[in-house]
Amino acid sequence: MNDLKGGAQEAIEDARTKARELGELSAEELQEIWAIEYKTIKVMHSDLAALDEQLNELGQERWDCYHVSEDGQGKVFYFKRGKSNAIAYLTNLLRLGSIAF
Repeated sequence: MNDLKGGAQEAIEDARTKARELGELSAEELQEIWAIEYKTIKVMHSDLAALDEQLNELGQERWDCYHVSEDGQGKVFYFKRGKSNAIAYLTNLLRLGSIAF
């Protein structure tokens, strides 16, 4: 039980340290945390198994398909993802009580 308490206390202290660090970030650094990157792929075949595999790989890399279009030669898939996992980071800080609004 003491190991669990010690681990929890260590996690709380780590979150507090990270919260202080977050407060020290510059505007450029904060902008980078929330930055989004985009990817476009063109699919010119109708092999659904291969497409599923490719889409699953992109999903594992946190890419989110937000639009699909056709251009006469195939389908074009548009993806986006956050450059960092800022939402999870901030959610953990809120859950641990390290930051409050």
